[in-house]
Amino acid sequence: MAEVGDIIEFDDRRWVIGEFVPDGNGNRFARLVRKGNDEGMRYPGTTARTIYESKADQLRIEHPLFSPGQPVKVGDRKGEVIVDDDLPNVRVLLEEEEKWIKGDQYKLAIDAAEARPLRWMLVLENLL
Repeated sequence: MAEVGDIIEFDDRRWVIGEFVPDGNGNRFARLVRKGNDEGMRYPGTTARTIYESKADQLRIEHPLFSPGQPVKVGDRKGEVIVDDDLPNVRVLLEEEEKWIKGDQYKLAIDAAEARPLRWMLVLENLL
């Protein structure tokens, strides 16, 4: 059975399941997300489609899991996976970094931090 964060093949493209949405008849739709540029999307730089959950089950090709220590990106920050318990969120340790702002006038130090991105967003950003 397809789950949030699974990768499926649809319309000759790879998509990640972002969520399941119920309809008024007891069925569920799978909201598929991939990188793209549809305007008005809740998450900039994405494109979405909706298909029945039963169709998503047939098209599922992968249920990715992240390994501890696996390098990933969260937004523009690099990090590594701490733990992936196959829950909605994956725990990631973001690297500390320094950024110059206003040209080379000021240096901003950003400490290492733990992030808990949604699984489907991590799949979208790192595996598709």
